[in-house]
Amino acid sequence: AQGKYKWGFGYYFHLVIDANLELPIAGRLSFWNEREKTLAIPLLKQAYNGLPWLRTETVLADAAYDGSYIFEDIVREFNAEPIIDLATKRVPLVSGSAERPICPGGLPLVHRRKVRGQNEWGCPVRFGKAMCPLPEKCSLKVAIVNPGHDYRRFGYHVPRISPQWQELYNKRTAIERVFSRLKDKRRLNSHCF
Repeated sequence: AQGKYKWGFGYYFHLVIDANLELPIAGRLSFWNEREKTLAIPLLKQAYNGLPWLRTETVLADAAYDGSYIFEDIVREFNAEPIIDLATKRVPLVSGSAERPICPGGLPLVHRRKVRGQNEWGCPVRFGKAMCPLPEKCSLKVAIVNPGHDYRRFGYHVPRISPQWQELYNKRTAIERVFSRLKDKRRLNSHCF
C-alpha cells in the first residue's frame, strides 16, 4: 500500500451453500476488490434461476453481508428469513418493533427525534423515565431505527434476540465446513489461474 492507494491481487470465491446438505448450489469468482455485499442478491438469484425447485426459508450469512438493503431484498424477493450477523457490535440489540422498541432491560425506549428519515430512540433511564434493571450490563444510549419494519434490527419472523435466531445462525458452521473441505481437500488454497 502506498499513501491512499491500496494495491492487491487475488480472487474471492463466493458460494451459496445448502447448510442442511452441506453442498454448494451457486457460485461466482470475483476480483479481490469486489465487495461481498454487492454479490449477495445476484448469487441468490443465480441459485433460484438455476434450481427452479429451490425454496428457502432462511438465508444465513456472516457480518460481511450486513446491510439494510440486503435484509430487505432477502425478505422482498425470496420471502426468506435473513439471519445475518451485525458488522458492528456497537449496535445495541433492542426488541419489540420499529414503532415500539424495547431496551435489553425490557423498558420501552423514548422517542427523541427523526434523523434522515429514521427514528432516534433513547434509553428511558437517561431521560429519567425509569430505573434500569441492568445498569452494569446495558450499554444502550441511542438506537436509530428505520421506520416501518427494520429487518436488520428486529428480524423478519424470528426476532433477532431470540434463542431460535441464534440456533439458526449456528447452522453457519456447516457453511464453514464446506469452505474448509474446498480449501484442504480440493486445494482451493493453492491454485493458479
